[in-house]
Amino acid sequence: ALFGYSASAPERAHQTLDAFVPKLRRIRQGVAADEFERARVGMKSRAIMQAEPTAARAGALAYDYVHLGRLRTLAQVRQSIEDVTLPAFNAFLSELPIDPLTLVTIGPKALTLP
Repeated sequence: ALFGYSASAPERAHQTLDAFVPKLRRIRQGVAADEFERARVGMKSRAIMQAEPTAARAGALAYDYVHLGRLRTLAQVRQSIEDVTLPAFNAFLSELPIDPLTLVTIGPKALTLP
């Protein structure tokens, strides 16, 4: 599944949606190297920062056990992030099924897809 979110003031909600959906559909064209690297750095930072509190690390280990059937060290998590290459990631994106979209909004007015 591909999830996206955006927030704006209620009076700009439809304008935000009208800009967001085409960008979401364009994701199949891939991402640029700088976007990919920023995402990779962010993922590694979150993996390390979230591992500091004991409860967060316990939650990550429980997730690994349930979804992977094994536990991973932080070094293994970091390595799994580093192992993904830009060409492999863009190849994955190129095959994502984008439609049909499910839209969920929170606000004073109902919105419809552009």
